[in-house]
This record gives sequence, structure tokens and C-alpha cells, in this order.
Amino acid sequence: MMQRTGYEGTLAARLGGTLLRRSSTTIWHFSKGKPLGAFGAAVFLIIVFAAVFATWVAPYDPYAITPKLSMATPSLQHWLGNDLLGRDMLSRIIHGGRYSLVAATLAVSIGITAGSLLGITSAWFGGKVDLFFQRVVDSMQAIPGILLAIGIVSVLGPDIRNVAIAIGISSIARDVRITRSAALSIKENTYVDAAVAIGSSTRRIMFRHILPNVLPVIIVVITISFGGAILAETSLSFLGVGIQPPLPSWGAMLSGNAAGFFQVAPHLAIAPGIAITAVVFCVNVFGDALRDVLDPRLRGSQRR
Repeated sequence: MMQRTGYEGTLAARLGGTLLRRSSTTIWHFSKGKPLGAFGAAVFLIIVFAAVFATWVAPYDPYAITPKLSMATPSLQHWLGNDLLGRDMLSRIIHGGRYSLVAATLAVSIGITAGSLLGITSAWFGGKVDLFFQRVVDSMQAIPGILLAIGIVSVLGPDIRNVAIAIGISSIARDVRITRSAALSIKENTYVDAAVAIGSSTRRIMFRHILPNVLPVIIVVITISFGGAILAETSLSFLGVGIQPPLPSWGAMLSGNAAGFFQVAPHLAIAPGIAITAVVFCVNVFGDALRDVLDPRLRGSQRR
């Protein structure tokens, strides 16, 4: 029994080492071929790390009020300055990443999951099913996304979960259209006809043959949606119906004091603006690079 356990431990260690080497090789080739995408991924991971461990990374308490430091400019003690109440801007931005990133992640998860399933279903069944789904999508797209999100948040209430639900629902129509378009072209391929001919079930065809080939498109949609979700959360918080103070949301930090005192304290708006811009830029360039790597239609052109 002891020998078997030792053998299994050795085998697990070898498998772990093999996976680590392959992962390192994959990351190296990706970084070499797509340096901008690798840079975006690295910066985004640093931002996520700082947000997850904000309690230990942030230099000050983000809620600590220091009246004598009201709207103080950046200094060696407070790198990004202080807000109207004297709270450290860097600490609030680090902690604010938690709320903005969590809201964006939940929103994208809701939108892309529902949009992909409905888009693939609509493309595969066609006919009346496709007609029904597309008319629902048309009705949703007739309402501007931000107005739809504001209406949903007004009904559900302004907290982080409801903000994510509102943003996710408002993005479903776009995700359905994009996924359906990709699935329609894949549906006409011969390997799908072959799967139908041998009697494969509808579920197997949709999830084994269509979904994997739509995945590169879905990845691009996720990256675009993630940046858009952060901007949508920023807009809702800026309008006062998003994440509510004193929570340090990036959007909430841009509204109120930042807008009212921009001329005398521009750092109040510049700091959260840079954080939002950095996340959106990094996610977009990483998504574009990942799309190029995963899309089989682009691999040949990259080799040439």
C-alpha cells in the first residue's frame, strides 16, 4: 500500500511538472508572438491582484476621513492625493477595483451565458424559433442599453448585485446577435451535416461541434463586454443609480466631488479615470491577441 502511494505521488509530480513546462512554453510563445496582448494580461492581473488583496496592498484605510488633507495634491505620503473628505485616493482606487471588477465580471457572465445559449439555439433551430428570438432582441435593442440598465436598477435597487444584473441583461441582445451570426456560418459546414447524418443529438451538435467553433468569437465578445461593463458601471455610478457611497467605486469617484472640483483638484477625476482606462485597454488588447491565437482561420496567416 505504501509503495502504491509513493508511485502515485511520483506520477502526480511528473504530470504536474509536465503541465507546468507546457504552460510555461505556451505563455512564452504567446508573449513572444503577441507582446502587446501579454503586456495587457500582465497589467490586468496586477490590477486584479491588488483588488483581491486590497486590505493588505492599500496603504491607508479607504474610509478614514482626514479633514486637514481635504483635496490635498499628490505627495510622497499620498501618491494620488486625497479627496474632499481627506481620504487617500490610492487606497480608494485599490479597494474600488473590487466593486468595479466584481460588477463587470458578474455582468459579463450573465450577458455572455444567456446571449451565447440563445444565439446558438436561435441559429440552430431557425424558423419560428429564430424569428421569435430575433423579435425579442429587436425589442430590447430599441431601448438604449444605459436606459434599460437604469430602469432595471431603479426597480431592483442600487447595489452591486443589481447593477451587475442590469448591465448583464442590457448586453444580452448584442451578445445574441453576434453569437447567432457566427453560429449560422458554422452550421453550414460539412462536419455539422455529417454529425446530423450519423444521428447525433441536438445537444451534442450544439455543444460539441458549434459552441467550440464559436468560442473565439465569444472570447472577443467577453473582452469587449468586460470593458463595456466597467464603463456602464461607471456611468450608472456617475448618474447616482449605481454602487452607492461611501463604497469606493471608480464610477462614484468620478461623480460628485471629482466633477465639482475638477478645476482646483483635477487629481480627483484623473486618478479613477486612469484606472478605468487601464483596465479597459488591457482587457481589449489581451482579448484581441487571444482571439488571434485561438481562431483557426488566423493561424495560417500568422505563420506566413
